[in-house]
Amino acid sequence: MSSNKIIDRKIASFVTNRDKLKQMGHEIAMMIFDHAFEHGDCTRAIKLAAALPNSWQPQMEAWFKSFSPIRVVIKNGKCEFSPEYKRAEKANKADFWNREAAKETPFFDVMDEPKADKTYDFAALVKMVERIASQIEKKVEEGKVAPEDVESAKAIARTVSGLSFQRVAANDGEASPVPAMKPAVND
Repeated sequence: MSSNKIIDRKIASFVTNRDKLKQMGHEIAMMIFDHAFEHGDCTRAIKLAAALPNSWQPQMEAWFKSFSPIRVVIKNGKCEFSPEYKRAEKANKADFWNREAAKETPFFDVMDEPKADKTYDFAALVKMVERIASQIEKKVEEGKVAPEDVESAKAIARTVSGLSFQRVAANDGEASPVPAMKPAVND
């Protein structure tokens, strides 16, 4: 049996560990940065990026690109130096590296963590339609609908609120309806 106290402690631990992992990722990235600068080998950058949670990977790609000539492309599983860096004269190669900024700016601060794409199920789609009716009603109440269109807006909201939806389930390649879900009507 779990109490809220135990759950809260576990959540706090999770957040602390997540933040420690982010910091560790930055430390490893700096090691890769230094190794690549000294030895011309950036191969571990793709390995680190691939080991990160998916939502952190674009941040790591952006971090390397912002402070070094290292180009990491997770979707292609590639890591290499930028073409400009490869073409540069040996004396100018140091210009492509900004160690101080890299050290001071962890990968997770270069850009916001991308939000995961949400998958919408039937109920979420019905709620989306319900929100449209509510939004129209709210605009009418706030006086944000042209006076000549108020009655039309109310009619649209009533029509949308009155819609009835049936979830369609696949059955051996043929669609067959399942019980209907009717949105709540706010009268």
